[in-house]
Amino acid sequence: MDMKELNTFEQLKEKVDTEEKVLIFITNDFCSVCHADLPRIDKLCEKHNFPAYHVNITNKPMVAGQFTLFSVPAVILFFKGKEYHRQVHIIDFKELEYRIEELKNAPLED
Repeated sequence: MDMKELNTFEQLKEKVDTEEKVLIFITNDFCSVCHADLPRIDKLCEKHNFPAYHVNITNKPMVAGQFTLFSVPAVILFFKGKEYHRQVHIIDFKELEYRIEELKNAPLED
């Protein structure tokens, strides 16, 4: 599963608004940790069949501003259009997997 890249804030907002459960991974070109974490995030989402998207904010500062991000990498989980969980700078993969499993088991009814 290759994480799809979103190129605009509008694309990102559409995914957050239309998908019940979604992970957004935010990076930039100058972050070596981001490049190391990307395949791990991708593999984790593939393992759990969890929808995930990648946004490189190097040329998209509006995305960082909209999500009040001051550092990367950042992982944000959304549930029904609302932020559910966020990790920035150092990703705790055990915690992230726990949160993904939590969301997978969450009921979809309102």
